[in-house]
Amino acid sequence: MADTFQIITALRYDQLLAECPARDPGVPIDLNSSQLYMLQRHHYRMLAAIKDFNWPENCKDSVAALEGHIRAYLESKKGEFDPQEPLKIRAALSWTGTMDITSTKIAPVSPKCLFPRSLSSIVKSGMTFGDGDSPPTFRLVFSTVPITYNLFTKHKTTRRESYDHARSQTLASIEQSSGESDSLLPIEVLLYNQFGQMMEGTITTPYFFRRGDWVTPLPECGGNVGTTRQYALDHSLCKEGIVEIGSIQRGEKVALSNGVRGFGWGIVEMI
Repeated sequence: MADTFQIITALRYDQLLAECPARDPGVPIDLNSSQLYMLQRHHYRMLAAIKDFNWPENCKDSVAALEGHIRAYLESKKGEFDPQEPLKIRAALSWTGTMDITSTKIAPVSPKCLFPRSLSSIVKSGMTFGDGDSPPTFRLVFSTVPITYNLFTKHKTTRRESYDHARSQTLASIEQSSGESDSLLPIEVLLYNQFGQMMEGTITTPYFFRRGDWVTPLPECGGNVGTTRQYALDHSLCKEGIVEIGSIQRGEKVALSNGVRGFGWGIVEMI
């Protein structure tokens, strides 16, 4: 019986990337200079999901042609958007091997948010969200319920009920307890497993400063193995480890990343 969910990934399309010098020596140079942020790393994550879900071989061919799918989509939408404007590209792979591409306009960011030399430099920047030259900043809150990890938390798919439930329930709880906030910063909900270990955010990978190093939760804790997370590990920006929810304090600064916005940071608001 065919699986009804899709394996997905989201990445940044930005003309700025083509104008930057090669910044990710861990991937082939022709992909490194693409307008598609960390494209090869999105290949890797989708192939890993295909393997774990035991999908047909033709799905691998579709992932190998990911850039072609995206280029064809952009060509079909020519005239509908300014090619100089960055886009969020969402690629969704079906069990049959079909690849669906959609896009959304997004805000510009500085190259230093996409290829930071250290996570401390991002967190200490202290810039505000919305400034095109600053890292994105979030208000961080914790999910009101733990997440039971499985293959659908390890890999990014359209089966995100546990994420959606945790986020909606947490945001509803915040609204009931404090009313509408006058903060302009978006909220990110941090997730933890049934053992009280941090997993990830609903849309970001978190990095916690512990004993002189930035630490991102181990894959065994149940979170998604994201593209920017792997970049940070490959470039020695962080280490893997277990971060207990009880060790996190209100007001703590946490580095964050995802495949669309790059690297930023947030402040823990509610525990």
